[in-house]
Amino acid sequence: MRAVARLLYRRLRPELIVAGGACIGLALAAVALARLLDSALHQGGLGTWLQLVPYTREALIAAPIISGVVVATSLVAGEFEHGTISFAWSTCPNRRHWLADVYVAGILVVTVLGLAPALASASISQVLGPQQDAVWSARPLDGDPMIMVISSWVAFGITGAIGVVIRRSLPVLLYGLAVSCLAIGLVEVGFWDWAEGNAVVIDSSAPGSFYIRSAYVASNGEVLGPNEAAIVAARSGRPIEDMFTPVDLGLSSTTRLFMIAGTTVSELAVAGLATLVTIAIIDRRQLG
Repeated sequence: MRAVARLLYRRLRPELIVAGGACIGLALAAVALARLLDSALHQGGLGTWLQLVPYTREALIAAPIISGVVVATSLVAGEFEHGTISFAWSTCPNRRHWLADVYVAGILVVTVLGLAPALASASISQVLGPQQDAVWSARPLDGDPMIMVISSWVAFGITGAIGVVIRRSLPVLLYGLAVSCLAIGLVEVGFWDWAEGNAVVIDSSAPGSFYIRSAYVASNGEVLGPNEAAIVAARSGRPIEDMFTPVDLGLSSTTRLFMIAGTTVSELAVAGLATLVTIAIIDRRQLG
């Protein structure tokens, strides 16, 4: 196992330098932005720094996915492309043992790489607060730190499955990135649609609450969006404040945890399915 670890380190040295530098550099930039936002907030306004938040959040969410794709491409497709797979398989009791060594090392690497962007994203959320964070986030993609790290596992698993089929680094890199983004996007968009459909009136200042959007409640309990409420108020000729009560819609802390758990389990299921496909392929894969 130690020899395998040294071999993987030699194989991953360029990826660790590039991906690690990118993830850490991006995380440091995001933390610096969070401090600037905090300083601007205490001075009475967030100013133009808010304009950078959506781009930063998107980059932070993308970084773990890209890291998973790059590491899996090097560890799996690179073995076939460089012709070292025969030696790699000969040094292990069986092919599944080789795959286990590769996946344990790869998942450890992408987890470490994904932690920096995930924690940096959390620091921005903490400074902005629920409402501003919702307005300037990359939704419907989920910026929860756990989900961001799990997404790197999904990307690694999917790219590994593609790698044992195509076996050439550049096509695997491109297909892995496309399929990983599609799979993760489908899961997270699906749960976002579920969250919007289950949004209730919340106290957005309560710890753990998940703000989705602002709304107005009529005296009969009907919930209207800002545009709908404005149209009704304009037709009646009365101020909107006299007819409706402004509220925040979102998820309670318990429901939010359920959403995070559901997204995590779903993405783990995708990664697990990709891994089972990889095992089935390498059991039948002929060299050459």
